This record gives sequence, C-alpha cells and structure tokens, in this order.
Amino acid sequence: MSETDKNDIVNDKDAEGTSETNKTKEKFWESEWMLRPCEMYNSEFKVCNSFRGKFNQLFVDGETADCSQWKVDYNNCTKWKKLDDQQAYEDLVASEKVRRVQRLKGHYMNDVWTRREAPPTDWNAPLPKWLEERDSGTFLAAKQQQISTGKDREIELYMPSACTIL
Repeated sequence: MSETDKNDIVNDKDAEGTSETNKTKEKFWESEWMLRPCEMYNSEFKVCNSFRGKFNQLFVDGETADCSQWKVDYNNCTKWKKLDDQQAYEDLVASEKVRRVQRLKGHYMNDVWTRREAPPTDWNAPLPKWLEERDSGTFLAAKQQQISTGKDREIELYMPSACTIL
C-alpha cells in the first residue's frame, strides 16, 4: 500500500468521525427545564417511604401518602436519560405538571385576596413623615446616609478584595 493510500484511509476516518459527532448532537427537549435531576426523584421516594417521612405525613395530612409516583418518575427519568425514550419523557413531564398544579392549587383557589392587574400608581411615592421620623435612628438609615455621602467607600479601601490568586 502506498503512502497516499494510507493518507486517504486516515482522511476517510477523520471525515467519518466528524460526521458521527454531527449526528450525535443532543436532542432538544422542550420542557426539560421543569424536570429535576433523576437522583432527586429517587431521593424524594426514599424520604417519602422512610419512617420519618411517614410520621410527618400522618402529622400534617392525617394519612400517609402514596410514594409510588416518585419511583415511577425516577424510572421514567433514567429511561429517558439513558435511552432517549420519548414516552418516558412525556410521562415525566405530565407527572411534573400534575405535581405543579397540586402545589399551586391553594394559591389559585384563594378567594380572600383580590388579584390586581398592575401595581398601584403611587407604589414609589415617598414615605409619610411619621414613618421617616420613626426609622431615622436605625442602622439602615445610618448606612444609607453613609452611602449617600460617599463615606462608605473609605471602608472598602482598607478591606482586602475577595478574589485571591494563589
């Protein structure tokens, strides 16, 4: 085999290698931002099934919770991460959406407060005089005065910087 033939074989391997890396680009999962790392699902399952977890559930809710969904989510997560299983991913996202709705249920069902569309028009109005007088002797007022006058910068000159290169 001549030298040029060997070079052609090496070049063909390089070309194949680059085409392989282009093929193995990561797939974009649209709702991946809402998913936890797989180990968190397993950890939640262990905590939920522990004696302490069961005792806490009894104390707070009056009954023990079904922890099987955490195990199902862990299995789906590992299947999705290792095998790029589309169905496992969809099941996991659906489970997280249900969990999110459950968590925010009290917030949306709250009828004590009326929701507003925009902040009040005078949200940045100056404080009333009586409130300014009451808070004038506090540490925060003194610190704000130092910052306003520039005296706060004197301390920074004597403080070592947080960045240290060893």
